[in-house]
Amino acid sequence: MPAQAWVTLAVGMFAAIGVLVSWRQKVEADRRAEWWRRVSWSFDQVLSDDSDRMSFGWAVIGRLKESEIATQEDREMLRSLADEWVTSKNEDEQAEGERP
Repeated sequence: MPAQAWVTLAVGMFAAIGVLVSWRQKVEADRRAEWWRRVSWSFDQVLSDDSDRMSFGWAVIGRLKESEIATQEDREMLRSLADEWVTSKNEDEQAEGERP
């Protein structure tokens, strides 16, 4: 096989690898974007005045936190937000209880 054929083959293989890597990155970015959209939707439910929607939102957040798409940083952020929300909710309830 002549050298030019080998060069053409090598360039074609590198191009194919580049396309596969780009496709994989796009798929992963799309999955993460959808994960964040679902997290946002879930927090909308949590902030609802309806206790059923609130409970459902927390349940979805719990599932999303365990998703393989979520990074350790994402899990820590969700845990921190949940802790802050619970603390804030408890403080609000205590303040309401102190009112005459």
